[in-house]
This record gives sequence, C-alpha cells and structure tokens, in this order.
Amino acid sequence: MPACLPGTCDYIPSMEEINREYSQNLYTLIYTLSPKRRLGPNDTTTDGLKDTTWRLRKVILDELVDQRLSQGFQMVSVMPEIFKGKMEDSITQSGYKRLGLDFFLSMGRIYHTISLVTSENSTEDTVEIYVQQHKPQHPNLAKCMEYKYRFQAPDSSLYDSAIFELKPENLEQYPWNSVDNVVCTHGTGDNQLLETMKYWRTRLVVMPASRDYTPKMVESGVIKCDSRPELTPEQFYQYIEHFTRFLLMLNKLKYVSPERVYRTLFTKGIIRHCTGQEKYYRFGFFLYYIVTDKTKDFHLEANDYAEVEYFKVHEYIPSMDFEGFADRKLMRLLPKIIMNDNKTKSTTQTNYSSDQQFDRVIQSYNLISTSLSSRILPPSISSDLPNLRRNCNVDVDPLNKSDRTEWATAQYHSYYNPHCLFELEIRWLVATACILSDLIGSWAVRTQTGIGEAQVAFHLVPVPCDPFAEFDPLRGPIYIRLNVECLKERLSDLTENDQIVKMSIFQELILKRYGFILNACVCNSDDSIYYVHISGGMLVYIISDVYNVHKIPSRLVSTAETVPTARSDKKVKMDIGFCWCWNFCLGRRWRTINTGDERYQDKMLADFRSFCRNDDNRMVLFWDEAYEKATKIKAFNRDL
Repeated sequence: MPACLPGTCDYIPSMEEINREYSQNLYTLIYTLSPKRRLGPNDTTTDGLKDTTWRLRKVILDELVDQRLSQGFQMVSVMPEIFKGKMEDSITQSGYKRLGLDFFLSMGRIYHTISLVTSENSTEDTVEIYVQQHKPQHPNLAKCMEYKYRFQAPDSSLYDSAIFELKPENLEQYPWNSVDNVVCTHGTGDNQLLETMKYWRTRLVVMPASRDYTPKMVESGVIKCDSRPELTPEQFYQYIEHFTRFLLMLNKLKYVSPERVYRTLFTKGIIRHCTGQEKYYRFGFFLYYIVTDKTKDFHLEANDYAEVEYFKVHEYIPSMDFEGFADRKLMRLLPKIIMNDNKTKSTTQTNYSSDQQFDRVIQSYNLISTSLSSRILPPSISSDLPNLRRNCNVDVDPLNKSDRTEWATAQYHSYYNPHCLFELEIRWLVATACILSDLIGSWAVRTQTGIGEAQVAFHLVPVPCDPFAEFDPLRGPIYIRLNVECLKERLSDLTENDQIVKMSIFQELILKRYGFILNACVCNSDDSIYYVHISGGMLVYIISDVYNVHKIPSRLVSTAETVPTARSDKKVKMDIGFCWCWNFCLGRRWRTINTGDERYQDKMLADFRSFCRNDDNRMVLFWDEAYEKATKIKAFNRDL
C-alpha cells in the first residue's frame, strides 16, 4: 500500500446536490468469525493485550478501509455533518445500532462511509458492517487519447511503431460490494475473485529440470544450444510420480502407497476379492469389487470365470514427434480443444472401451484428436467439456507471522504432462508480500529435490501474466524471421496449404530442439499458446496463420511484418517466424544452476537467430534430419 497522508475533501456537496445529483447504495455485511480467528480468554496478540470480540471486529473493518486506501481513496478525519446525518438516519431505519467506530473516505466525487454496527439478533461471533456509498448519477465520460510513438525493445534490431490508447478508469463502476464480500468471506463460497476487482497476482510454472542440458554445460561448450535430449519413458513416468509428490506437498498430505490404499479398503470391507476369501491376495492376481447391497453376497467358485474388460494403455509418445511432421498432422504436437456449441447426446450404453468413449466425445465436441491429448484426458469423460482450470484457497500464513488473517486463491491446470508446463497462478487481495514470498520460496526449494535413479527434479519459476506485452506500452517482443527461402526446393512438391502446415510443424520442432516446452497440455481455442524455455528465462510463440495461437499486440505496427490494426479487421498474411521475449520476473533471487544468467540468455538468442538465418546450413540439415526420421517412422508403421 502506498504511503497515506491525512487528507480532506476538495469538495463537499450540499444536501440538495446529494439528493439531486448523487445515487446512494446501502448494504450490510454480515460475517461469522471462523474458529481460527477466535481466541480464548487467555490468548494475547502480538502487542501483549488480551484480544476481545471488539478487536476482532475492528480487524475486519480495517481490511475494508485498507482496500479503499489501496485504490486511491483518502480517509477524512472529521466526517462532514451532511454525511454523518444521512449515515445515522439510514442505520437507524435499517434496525441497527452504531458501535461508535466509523470511517469516512473519499476519492473525487465518490464518498464511502463504513460503520461497525450491531443488531438484536447478533452474537459475539458475528461481525456486522454497514456501508453507505454516494457517487454521481451521471459520471464523467472517459475520454480516450491515442498516443503514437516508436520504441526499440531490448535486443531488437528495429524500432517498432506503436499506438496506445490512454483512457482513465471509470471509478464509479468499481464493484465495491463484491470486493467487500470477498474480503469478509476470504474468497469462499460464491464470493470469488473477479477480473474487475483488480487483485494482485503472480504466475508460477513448474517445469522439469534436466541434468543433461544445463546452462553451465551450454556456456562451457560441452553441449550445443539446440541439443536438448528427449525424455526417456522411464524419466517421463518418474516425473509424473514426482509431480504427484509435489501436489501432496502443496496440500500438506502424506504420501500413501497404492498397496496401502488397497489394504485399507480391503480391511474396512469396502472392497472384496472376487473369490470371497478373507485374503488380500488369491490365485496369483488382484481382482476386487466394491461391496454394495447388491454385491455383498457375490463370489466366484473355483471353476467360474470372470469377464474382465480390456483396457488399452497408450504408449509413450515423445515430444519430438516426427510422425506428425511426416503426415502433416497439424495439432499432433499441439494438443488443443476447439470449442463447439453442439452438445453431446446422452446415452445409456456403458459397454464402451476407454478409447471409444474418448473418440465419441471428441466427435461430439469437434475436438482435435491427438495421441498426446488422448493419453492425458481421463478414459471416462462426462457429457460436459472438461474443466481445464481449477481453483482452491491458499493459506498464505501457515506459521501465523501476521497479526491478521491472510489468504489467497490459486488457479491451476487440471491436467499435467511432463512434456508441458504446469501453471499455478496465485491471486490475492489480503496478503503481505514478504510472507507470501516466503511461502512460494519454500515451494521452490522442495520442488528441486530429485527422486529415482535418474534424479529427476522440477524447478519453480515465475513468469509474466502478460508475457508478450499485450497491455504494456513500454515492452514488446523481439521478432525473429525464419529464412524459408532455403527450403523452397524441399517444399516444391507440396501444395501451398500443405507447405504452410509443414512449416508450422517444423517451427515447433525447432523450439523443442532448443529446449522450449508448451505452456499447457490441453487448452481452449481462445487461449494463448506459447513456449517457455526449460531454463525459465525466455518465452516464444509461433507466428503462423495456421495455428493462430497468439495475437500480435494490437498496439504494434512493425515494419517486419503486417499485423491487424485497431481500426481495421483485415488480416494480412505475415512472415513465418517467432516472437521472443525475456522473462523479466526471473530476478536474482530465482537464479539457480537451472536458470543460468543473462550471459547464457544472450548466447541462446544469438544462436537461435543464427539457426533461423540458416547460418552454416544448420536449418536445412535439421530439415533433412527430421524428414529422414519421419520417413522411417512412416515406413515402419506401414509395415505393421
């Protein structure tokens, strides 16, 4: 919160002006103290004083005042008589009684009065706060000013022309009612954080840390920049196991082996072996059923047969998928959900295999089927589209360092694949930055613990919420053009459309070769798809009319490529290439052996530019290598 100095209202309207030109909004916040916030009679606070119900009520009231101060309101020490009289009359008419603790705040022609009240039915654990708002009935129209300028992004060779609209905020439309309810309920129930509330946020990503491809090895010349090794199947499944342990750590749960789970369910009689014997393991295999009223008397004799449905286990698919390059399968390396308004028809048939159920839902929703996404999505999918992001509450202060209750919410991916990032976005209104930073720091340390023979590990790094400067006028991505002239001879036998598709897939193979990984394994059609380097210091997205995965910031009008402007909806075909930006959130505190320093990042950018220019014929050689591998895979599949 910025420093707040005592201030007074520049303008106090008269009673006639309030009745004629101002609208009034009244509401009461009723909140029950949680057991965590109730202290016993012998408990004391940090200042040594015994806590009382009055003190706990005042803490909540102060939070509402702090939210307004953080948005630019000023606290008026002496409440004007006009507003004081209206506040007392409205509180009395509503059946409440003042407790003598009132705050009056103003910002321009907006006035808020916050009062701590009580009623006949209130208890000691109930907090009741009366809020009175006055704002103009006819707010000032926000005037937009178009500002044109030229700027050069760091490490960019061009000055970009940019247009940015400067527009003041409409303060009268800020949802204070919703903010007050979220603050009082800590974001639980129906009171969730909304985009209009201007909350704080930080976006974190969990990515695999490679022992065979580290910044130190690249800088020393032991390995090349474009030589990140592919994950082996053993490493792939070890990362899945390690990720499960990471989730258990976040939720403060103890890891329980699957065998113990089965034994516990068997001991408590929830499941039973098909033979009906009181033994955990019979006849060399595990075959159980859930005990219900209909199945409690079920058992198999020695000569009976039980029909077991075959469940197909999908094979391991590497991220460098050259088969998609051979067949020009556009979305094979880029799993993506395409939304459709069509609804899935309900069905009563249940004798589908897992693959049949998945394909049926894919056809109903017009999804793009990929071997990668089919392995990620669950075998049984409901008639609704899967929820790709989930929310939960975060205990910001588990050690009770603060004298107030601090909380936050987290939005995270519902699906995970070791070939992709796992995104975790922390959002908060009531939290201290240093305490939240300590909590995230402890998460980052625990993710670096390796498991298994290969010592697989993760590292947790922050990334920008607006990585490619969609809304920041002082930042911009670096345009890197791909030299496609050298590949014209190899594309001459394809149609124009197939050439574009093949080049788009080839761009993705280049990024995978340099150690970039996808930001999500499954996403909506309108989500921005980009890649983050395994070191966490660089972000890239593909410029392609085929994928249409990201939009160039509308404020940019670069000479390097043609982009849609704000005044025209016409889209002009752009050059094939990449947009590169630095992760400015990766400060000194986050630097480790897995992230490297700025010198390593400069080396990566220089080598990537050299590759895209086809220096030393590197890009052509990689194309031939990819084409050869794709041909072998295609021939092998044809002979099966």
